[in-house]
Amino acid sequence: MRISTLFPAIAAALICGAVIVVQLGRNRSLDQRLESLRPDASRASKDRLPPSDDTRPPASLSNKRLNKNETHAPGTPEFEERVARAAREMKEMISGIGDMQESPAAFFRALPGVIKVIGDLGLEEAIAVADRLGSSGPLFPPADGNSTARLMIYLLASEKDPLRILERKDLNLDSPMGGLQVSIFGQLAMRDPAAAMQWLDTQSIGEGPKTAYQRQIAFGLLAHDPRRGLDYLLENPAAFPRSGMGQTIADIPMPDTAKADLAAALPDPRYAEFRPAISKILMRSSLNTASVAALREQSAALQLSDDEIAAFLRENPSVLMQRDPAAATAWMKEALPAGDLPKTIASAIRSWTEQDFNAAANHLGTMDRGPTRDESIKEFAGVVAKMEPPSAARWALEIEDPTLRQAALREVGESWLNLDPAAAHEWMKTQGIPETESP
Repeated sequence: MRISTLFPAIAAALICGAVIVVQLGRNRSLDQRLESLRPDASRASKDRLPPSDDTRPPASLSNKRLNKNETHAPGTPEFEERVARAAREMKEMISGIGDMQESPAAFFRALPGVIKVIGDLGLEEAIAVADRLGSSGPLFPPADGNSTARLMIYLLASEKDPLRILERKDLNLDSPMGGLQVSIFGQLAMRDPAAAMQWLDTQSIGEGPKTAYQRQIAFGLLAHDPRRGLDYLLENPAAFPRSGMGQTIADIPMPDTAKADLAAALPDPRYAEFRPAISKILMRSSLNTASVAALREQSAALQLSDDEIAAFLRENPSVLMQRDPAAATAWMKEALPAGDLPKTIASAIRSWTEQDFNAAANHLGTMDRGPTRDESIKEFAGVVAKMEPPSAARWALEIEDPTLRQAALREVGESWLNLDPAAAHEWMKTQGIPETESP
């Protein structure tokens, strides 16, 4: 498999490179290592896209060496010596890695080495090293070891200053795969959506491909200013078809500072079509830490509809049950249709069993007899049968509904056959369970 087919994995690895840099740097953080990617202020033009808030990186960054309080500007002997040494070390390191075009393993072996070589450089120096490794052809897919190292360095640089990399027309980011440029653009959009919009306005990108960029802007706006993000979605209906957008919005991680704006947007009729997604975001934001009682109070404070509350309970039953089984069960009994309760709780029990079957079993012992307990035992037994069939069999026999009990017993028997055929055959005979005929 050629490395050009692995772009998603490459991008993930390079993003994770930030973590590796921190580990290799020991006492230096990634921000310190990548301090001076942007050129000096003399290079920054006055018509540079202005920042929209304090999250925008400064127009120029110092070119400070990270191990000494000295500054080496591009072109100085010190700068040139450090870049030349790093470029030489990079080429030597890459030459011993192997064919990264044909071997994904070689690519991933190279990544820590690349980061180590540039670890003591400022960002301006790191980019100069990448430039010295070659400058012809598109940045992706890389043609050899040197171009692979260039790709790694430029993408690490884009983590700090994506606009700087986007402006490098010589990198041919939009050819032959636009996905690389969109990925870097997405970092800019998350950092400064206004700058991203202005950059996009200056590009000649067709309406079809432009949609990918607009989606990145929407994500950035939603993370920084949720109501402006929602407006952007409404203003660009061709780029954001309504079907599926709710789930897209709900999956965007948003900071705590955005929650108040989202709560204020929830009752606004302009965002009615996004209301399910907004309510989901607000409830999910508290799911990992809040008690069941607090979540219930939050749903009331947000004035969620019965359907919105029911949707939240159906999507998160296991977390709620494990946190407070009694409170979760009481809330589900009140909020869910009677016919949904057994399946919802049984689903929660199954997930709970997969994580801690002893705790799940203890809770089953406290449940009142009836359809909900029967469904829960069936799910419990189905999981336990893969580990301890005799225990699962004893639980399955407690199911009161005869049809459900027989189905549970058959499932236990089939799992048991995989672990201990002789014991399973004997048990199935005693229970009158016919064995499935082999095909």
